[in-house]
Amino acid sequence: MQRTLLSLVIASLVVAGPGTSQVASAGLLVDAGIGPAVATEDSFESLTEQASQKFRDKEYDAAVALFEQAYALNPEPNILFNIGRIYEEAGKLEDAIVYYERFVTDPQVDLDSRQKALRRRDVAREIVEIKRRDEAKRRGEEEQKPTPVEVKSPDPVFVPTEVVVDDPPRPRTRSTRPVGWALVGTGGAALIGGFVVGGVAKRYHRAFSETYKLEEARDFKATGLKLAPAADALFIAGGILAAAGIVILLLPQSRRASKKSALLPQVTPNSVGVGVFGRF
Repeated sequence: MQRTLLSLVIASLVVAGPGTSQVASAGLLVDAGIGPAVATEDSFESLTEQASQKFRDKEYDAAVALFEQAYALNPEPNILFNIGRIYEEAGKLEDAIVYYERFVTDPQVDLDSRQKALRRRDVAREIVEIKRRDEAKRRGEEEQKPTPVEVKSPDPVFVPTEVVVDDPPRPRTRSTRPVGWALVGTGGAALIGGFVVGGVAKRYHRAFSETYKLEEARDFKATGLKLAPAADALFIAGGILAAAGIVILLLPQSRRASKKSALLPQVTPNSVGVGVFGRF
């Protein structure tokens, strides 16, 4: 028996254009969780009418189930378009795209109907892509990127302390022990600073090894490379100053100060050492 698909009249639910097929024989039991129904000569029309009513009542899952039953009895391609429209109305755009594509690939569908379905499918795809981009942007904003701690390299240490060397005796003598203790204290402070800066550099190195984000890895590496030379400079300067202080403390206290020459520690960004200065 030849039939024409019952069209949904709500929100342009069905594509215009008839489709014909043979109705399934009587005696089939159709069950989609909505309620049992016996398939008769009028079961196809009855199912599509029920599906239309469910759509009007905004019971979208029930409408899809009834249309699926009708399609099982009579595989009309327009049923696929109807299900796509229901999913689109329900906001399930990815499911709608699937049914629109099944509709346009059916050989019974005419060219105009295919074009209408393709336009709806393309619009649904654009909406899905926009939602995905917005969701990705939202997730990116929620992820808080740790701000690298900027640690400035310490300024060069210059201790203009005079250490008396072989010079003619002076009427008054001066003890060099305060100078020695000052150098030892300064050197110890520089060593402690080196340990602190080195610890911070090591923490950035560990963070660089553990991170999986390229931008964070670059930031951690750059900061670590800045801190490592500063820690080395503090260690070297502290060691030299402390050693010089110890040497001064161990020198005999009978030596006398001179106005003509002096032994002065020198620390610059590129070198660390001790210089001898003379006055003429």
